[in-house]
Amino acid sequence: MDIANHNFDNLPNSLKRKVLNNYSVYYYYLDEFEKSIECLERAFDFAEEKDLPRLYNNLAEVYLEFREKCGVEITLIREYLDKSEVIASKYDDKIEMAFSFFTKAKLELLDEQTFTALDTLYLAFDHFTEAEAYSYSLEVLLKINEVVSNHKAECMRIMQEKLNSKVKSNPYYEKILKQ
Repeated sequence: MDIANHNFDNLPNSLKRKVLNNYSVYYYYLDEFEKSIECLERAFDFAEEKDLPRLYNNLAEVYLEFREKCGVEITLIREYLDKSEVIASKYDDKIEMAFSFFTKAKLELLDEQTFTALDTLYLAFDHFTEAEAYSYSLEVLLKINEVVSNHKAECMRIMQEKLNSKVKSNPYYEKILKQ
């Protein structure tokens, strides 16, 4: 990447976009979100329309991770994901469609929209599977399992609390405890 950066001005636009996207990912994993966003925003200058879904998805993912620190609105993240979805659909880019859905599901989980998120995760799973991106399909399947398990555990906790309150409000409860 350093060599590419050193010769950046001599690269064709498609490689400039890739280099900037790679730097963005690099900064993302270093938790330097501002630099990651800066690289992605520069990458848009060198992108063709068919390349935009990946950039929008990456930008949405960075903002999703960085939202609490930078105070970005969730509506902005949704806007990026919607743009990615529309353009990816136009070019039949199943991978980027799947990434859009996967990130959108994460947003829905933040909003505690469990069932909507599950629907969106199933869409991501289908698109990853159609694109033969099986490792991502597995990741989504694991996320679906996690969401369902958490929902079941929460339902059980609520039912247990409700049952406990009903039992304790029964007039015979105190009599049974004294025996």
